[in-house]
Amino acid sequence: MLQNYFINNETYVFYSSFDNNGFEYSMVIEKEQEFQVKKSPLKIVQKSFEHIGSDYEGAIRGARAILNRRNHIPVVFSASTEIVLLNFPTIDQLGRVWIVNKYIYDVRPCEEKTTTIIQMVNGRTIQVGMKFQLVHDRCIQATYLQRIALLRHP
Repeated sequence: MLQNYFINNETYVFYSSFDNNGFEYSMVIEKEQEFQVKKSPLKIVQKSFEHIGSDYEGAIRGARAILNRRNHIPVVFSASTEIVLLNFPTIDQLGRVWIVNKYIYDVRPCEEKTTTIIQMVNGRTIQVGMKFQLVHDRCIQATYLQRIALLRHP
């Protein structure tokens, strides 16, 4: 298990997992590999922003201003590499799933109306604990946010 991890251009998805004692750690899926990190997904996000000299809370404020929304919004991690992060609840509602928008290939509803399957460009799929329409709407918001970020930060 890795002690640290920073979001990079190979990062596709990272999500909460819990050990037998209830300690939250992250499973990270990159383009060709999967591994564990001894930090929660939120800590990975916060530390990754710090690593590039930025601020997660500032990214949230910026996304809120652009999208004119308050809650459950995507955030731009890096405009130049087009990394926009979306986050969703896990299917058990205990943790979070963070996905890099540009690597989403398809979004499909599940038979269970409260979950959605997200397929990545590398063929991997991940199920999230949210209704299809809400996931779909967030993906559209993330794409819009990505476009605006590119226009404002060429």
